[in-house]
Amino acid sequence: MPDKSTKNNAYSWVVLIMITLCYTCTFFSRFVWSPVMSDAAGDIGMTMSQAGGLMSAFYFGYLILQIPAGIVADRIRVKYPMFICMILIAGSTWLMSSDFVSSYGTAYAVRFAGGFFSGTIMACASRLLSNYFEAKVRGIAFGILLASPSLGTLLANQIGPRVLEAAGWRATFRVTAIIILVIAVVAVVLIREPKAAALPAGGNKTSLLAGLKNYFTNKQLILLSVAGFLFMAVPTGYSTWANQFMTGAAPAGGGLSSVDGGTIVTCYAVASVIGSMSSGFIGKKFNWNRKHLIMEIYIAMAIFLFIFGMQRSFTGLLIFSVLFGLVSCFSSSHITTWAVNIGGSKYAATTTATQNLLLQASNVIFPTVAGSIVDGATVDGVVGSYMGVWYMYSALLVVAAVVMVFTSKKSAAESMQ
Repeated sequence: MPDKSTKNNAYSWVVLIMITLCYTCTFFSRFVWSPVMSDAAGDIGMTMSQAGGLMSAFYFGYLILQIPAGIVADRIRVKYPMFICMILIAGSTWLMSSDFVSSYGTAYAVRFAGGFFSGTIMACASRLLSNYFEAKVRGIAFGILLASPSLGTLLANQIGPRVLEAAGWRATFRVTAIIILVIAVVAVVLIREPKAAALPAGGNKTSLLAGLKNYFTNKQLILLSVAGFLFMAVPTGYSTWANQFMTGAAPAGGGLSSVDGGTIVTCYAVASVIGSMSSGFIGKKFNWNRKHLIMEIYIAMAIFLFIFGMQRSFTGLLIFSVLFGLVSCFSSSHITTWAVNIGGSKYAATTTATQNLLLQASNVIFPTVAGSIVDGATVDGVVGSYMGVWYMYSALLVVAAVVMVFTSKKSAAESMQ
């Protein structure tokens, strides 16, 4: 491990900014497909079902490399591997703009590759973060790092439609690739990675799977993973169904215009960035016990989401989207920091990568369930109600809060120190 002189100093924040930008790029590359999807599908000759499948292709590629990347990142210096993967992400994004992508099959392969290379970035970022921030301030640092999904969504939805309108969907991927490439070059120039301390005389390296064993034999980490798995489905569920619900025909939907619906989703994304970035500062300032804080956040999310589903006016939908956004990413930094502090800095990358895999796996299951609920409420092509979706996601949060009851209050308190 690097010595204490490298931690919590001014340069640590430079590193944090750069790894946050790198992690944001993985979501920018992923979600830029959404605004161009209809145009691209028509040009390539895909059905909308196939176009939606390209988002899954990216996601599957992303998941595959989580644990291997975490194990490797705990054993080597990660600056240059992260840079190489950023270049490959930019390359796969640029390839989407080329004539090579002329069918569903080639598009699927390229998106899968983009997700595969993106799967290394969180492990590398968490390794660097643990190198530069001591346990007592990691909550703040992780709060900023974990604003990346919302920042990437914002970038995709602000840049994507503008470039699409001006120059077409292929140009959108070219611009995205250039932005990612620039961030990669700046990161490799600015990030200095401290050397790991040498092993003591006669010391032995831990086994390759020691980090995984450390994770799956710890009751607290398993409970956090179960609660986080249930929680993680919910922000994705909002992002997937909120716009359709708000712009859907009344009385089932809000009957808003696509512009008004997009405005509300943008406000939600901004609120979630603010919530994530402030979560660590607020938790440290008031020294809240993480167990109680996470439980309260889950219950607040359930209440706001349930009330959101009952709204039909622009004002009501906006207010409860913003309130839901503020709390929806608030717990993420506390779950991750708690896990890293329990698992130990030595296994920081393996712990965060394993946790990320388990939490993100919920997005393989619940979107299908939610889609089935909507299909069941649809008659002659008209959705009769979206409330079943909001009932399900609210219930997941309540169950997640119940799981948190069984976590250790002492462990939560120690993770704040």
